[in-house]
This record gives sequence, structure tokens and C-alpha cells, in this order.
Amino acid sequence: MLEKKDLYLFLRVKTIFVVLLFVFSFNGYAGVDGKTLSHSNGDVFDFTLNNDKNDNVAILHPDEVEKIEREIAKIVANAPRAVTKGICKNGSKYNYEYCLLDIAPCSTYWDYYDGYSESHRDTRYTHYRTCTGSYQHTEYTGSTSEKEFRSVAKPGCCTNNGKASCDAAVVAWNPGRTCKFLYHEGNWPPSCMPASNGVNYPDAYYYDCGSYVYLNKCPSGWTLTTERGTTECKRTVTRYYTYNCCPSGWRSTGHNCAQDYTYYKYKCKNQPNIYGENWRISNSGGKSSYNPHSPHNNCRRRSFRCVADNHRKCAYVNNKWQCSPWRCNQDKKCGYAYCSGSNHSRYGNWEPRWNFYDIKNTSNGRCAEAKCDLVANEYISYCEKPVCPKGFGVYKKNGHCYKKSCPKGTYEYNGHCYKK
Repeated sequence: MLEKKDLYLFLRVKTIFVVLLFVFSFNGYAGVDGKTLSHSNGDVFDFTLNNDKNDNVAILHPDEVEKIEREIAKIVANAPRAVTKGICKNGSKYNYEYCLLDIAPCSTYWDYYDGYSESHRDTRYTHYRTCTGSYQHTEYTGSTSEKEFRSVAKPGCCTNNGKASCDAAVVAWNPGRTCKFLYHEGNWPPSCMPASNGVNYPDAYYYDCGSYVYLNKCPSGWTLTTERGTTECKRTVTRYYTYNCCPSGWRSTGHNCAQDYTYYKYKCKNQPNIYGENWRISNSGGKSSYNPHSPHNNCRRRSFRCVADNHRKCAYVNNKWQCSPWRCNQDKKCGYAYCSGSNHSRYGNWEPRWNFYDIKNTSNGRCAEAKCDLVANEYISYCEKPVCPKGFGVYKKNGHCYKKSCPKGTYEYNGHCYKK
């Protein structure tokens, strides 16, 4: 009979034999999950069964260690863009087409030009003015007669021992004496006119012989004239008067003043733009406008501009002019491709058209912007997308890339790590 000790040993050896037979029968090897066995370095498999609740867990080789998790950097790969598609409709005015995607109001601006003028004739009236006129008037008046001595001979022409050569008064020519005038008046020798001191000089000699004449005289400012057949005085004076008159360039009608004149009206051409907006006049001129040239930028016309693309027409949508940055194709479809998040476009690698599905492009443009119009571009760049490398046991967890590897101081053999 076996003892208790021998019975325990027998059961253990029997268990080992059964396990080895099971392993070799299925050519497997146990792993850390308890379902497969890990292959050891030698020809012997070392395992132990526990009697606790984890009795199905295999025990590693004494020199084998578990791999550790290491994070590795992502690589940048080409990723197709995301695509947003839309449809196109026509606005309520002028049937302009627009894409429903990202539609936004257009900006307003004004066009300007001078315009032109039209001339018109008219007559205007004003009251008379009071003007002052003048003319020359000749006045006449009588002259006065005055006695005046006229010398007719040189001194000494008369002697004191004979008759005087002239029977008029004589003037003494004797500067050394005070006697100036002598009179004979039929008596000879002439007597000396008393001087201021009352002394007479009867012995004066050298006489200036002459006679007295009576001359016609005029007041100051007048002149003698005989133009009317008699000797008289005349003068010319300016006389002034007032009368009704018209300003220069005006004519008198008998009741007031009139003037024919030209005035101008300013016009803008009748030329609506693609949005139905016509030119508007700022200054229309009129009867008080005399300049034949229209003022600068006198005409203005409102217009609208698509903010996303200046060359695109705005469409009238919801009672206002709007446009979309995306072009429409002949199938009335539109759309754009974009890189989501903060990913950037990759230049040089162009995404094939089949990624854009049923949106046909209308030109062969190339786009590498953040958003690319699918209708306007045949070639669209890929997006940069950080991804985990494929293969080599790399896996992704919580957005990061990891790979299990042997810790420092160990070596790897057949996918397992062992102490050196």
C-alpha cells in the first residue's frame, strides 16, 4: 500500500505526464493568458500548477521577463480630404445661380462718373437801375474894361525943352529918384507926381513915353471870346443828370431790363447694371446753372460684390444680394474638400478625383488651401495626418502609438525577453 507521501508524488508525476502529453499532442505552448504555453530557450518546459483560484496561469521561465510598453512617434501620412457637398439654386431676381453652402451677404459699393449736360435758352428780367450821366455846357457873361499903360518908346524919347513925342502920360526913367509918374496933360514940362513924402522933382529927365489903353477883362476861370460877334466872357462846365438804365449785357424793354441766357441741366445715362441698379444724379442743374460741364462724379450707381470672389455674381436670396464662395457646375452641384482640425495640406501629392464622388469639376486647377472648391479644381492636395506606423507590433491606444519591447538589460528571442 502506498503511503500518503508516495501517493502525493505519484499524483504529481502523473499530472505532469498528462500535461506534457497534451502539449505535444497539440504542438502548442502556453502564454501569459493561461491558454497557450510560451516556448522556453531550452528543450524543457518549466511550469507549475497552483492550487489557488488562478491555477490555470502558467509561470514564466525563471530567466524570462515581461516586455514593457514604449511610446513611439507618429509618422505623417497622406490622408484624403473630407468632402462637403451642396446643391445650387437660382435667385429670385435675374435667375443668378448660387450654391447653398456658406452663402453670405455681398458687400455694397458705388460706381461713379461725371455725366453730361444739356443746354437750354431762356429770358430773365430785372428792374431798372438809377444811373448818372453828364454833359458839357458853355456859359457866357460880359467883360469889364480896365485902363492900362502901354509903353511905346525907350527912355529919353521925350525932352524937357520941347514937346513930348507922345501926348499921353509918361513914366520917368530915373531909378535914383522916387518920382515915378509925371503928367503933362497939356502943360510942359510935365510935373512930377508927388512921392509918398510929398516932394516934387520937376527936373526929372529921361522919360518913358507911352499911352493908356482900355482893355476888356474876364473873371477867373472865364476866357474872352468874340465867337458870338461881340466881346464877352465864356466858360465850359459839366452838368450831371440821372436816368433809368440796365446792367451790362441786358436790354431795356421799356418797362424793365431783359437778358437772353443759356443754362444747363445735368444728366446721367440710362444704363442699369447686372443688378438692375441705374445711375443716380447728384446735381441736376437748372436755370441757375451756367457751367456747361457737369460736376465731377455727378452720377453714381450702386453695385454689389461677392466678398469670397470678386468675379462671381451675387444672387438675390431672402430679399438681399448674397453669394457663396463655392462654384456651381452644370449639374447644379457644388462643394469643397477640406482638412479637418489643424491638419495642413500637403503639397506635391494630389488626391485623385474619384474621392470627390459625383461632383464634376469644370477646370483643371490645383488647390492646396485649407478648403478647395471641387468644381473649380481638378487636382486637390492630400491632408497631413499623423498616424501610427503599420506593422512591427505597433498599436494605438488613447490616441498615441506604442510598441512592446524588452527592457534594458535583457534580450529578445523568439518574441520573448530573457535576462542576460
